[in-house]
Amino acid sequence: MESHVLNYSSPLYGRRTGQIRLKQIPFSEYRAFFDGRKRNYIAFYAASGGVPRYILEIVDYTDVMKAVADNVLNPNSFLYEEPIFLLESELKEMGHISPSSRPSLLETTSLDTLSEHSAFNNRKLSNTFRL
Repeated sequence: MESHVLNYSSPLYGRRTGQIRLKQIPFSEYRAFFDGRKRNYIAFYAASGGVPRYILEIVDYTDVMKAVADNVLNPNSFLYEEPIFLLESELKEMGHISPSSRPSLLETTSLDTLSEHSAFNNRKLSNTFRL
């Protein structure tokens, strides 16, 4: 969307006044967000990835699973569309994902399910997600 809205032919070209590209917060500085409150910092860091805006959404929770349920899995939450957005960004060649298939993609850990709802075959996904 950013490329369409801000490209030269767009009526909004040149109207962006500024932006801040924040990097992820290093784990060594992560505890500062919690004001000394004891948490499972590794689990919370894994859930937020050190992304400042994500941290702000989960910082008041004591249970990371509750934080994820309320802020990622809830269709009315700020972060609900984020996993799909990130997946689409990573896999730019991915075809359109229908809104009806989004809930199943949010819960999947299977490349078969992902392949079923995208333009990629399993082999291509396996190569993409190879660690």
